[in-house]
Amino acid sequence: MVVRLLTLWDDAKFQVHSIEYGDGLIGLLGQHVESSFRCAVVGIYAPCTVHQRQSSWRNLIILKSAFDIPWVMIGDFNETLAKGEGNSRFINAAGSNDLKRFLDSCNLIEHALTGHSFTCFRGGSMSRIDRAFSSPECHSHFRDSIHGQLIVGNHEQDKGWKPFRFIECWLYNPQFQETLQSSWQTAFIELPRDSDF
Repeated sequence: MVVRLLTLWDDAKFQVHSIEYGDGLIGLLGQHVESSFRCAVVGIYAPCTVHQRQSSWRNLIILKSAFDIPWVMIGDFNETLAKGEGNSRFINAAGSNDLKRFLDSCNLIEHALTGHSFTCFRGGSMSRIDRAFSSPECHSHFRDSIHGQLIVGNHEQDKGWKPFRFIECWLYNPQFQETLQSSWQTAFIELPRDSDF
């Protein structure tokens, strides 16, 4: 399976110094412009099998140690951490323990989930596999700050089930629609140029 991730940022808010990418991840290393706070923002789409996720966790631990700065990590971890995070009684103990060990070794703390208890809906199955974690330094630096909310997009707006994932805070950026339309038309040249967004 080929995984494609899209990462967008506002240069006026976050200055990117380096981009690291690998199987199912994109890492932006840079700094918050207003405060000069250096950190990495990592987007992840974890593999579907426990064995492949173990390999991803090992690679991310190596990446984290190579760039010893605070991290924000957002994405689909493809694993629950506890029994109550799915509507079935089954929990993959090995996968859950692997994820917990990874988070502990990288010293990442979960951001509180607001709104729905579950983030993934397939057929009759529901689970919480999409998450946001960050280093303690990020939690302290952005505490009670609009900047922290923009980084993890944790403002609450419930419009029901969505067929794809999207951080709604981008809608408040005046250049977003123009950037999206330009990127879309560049990436998909076979589509009509006058597509409505």
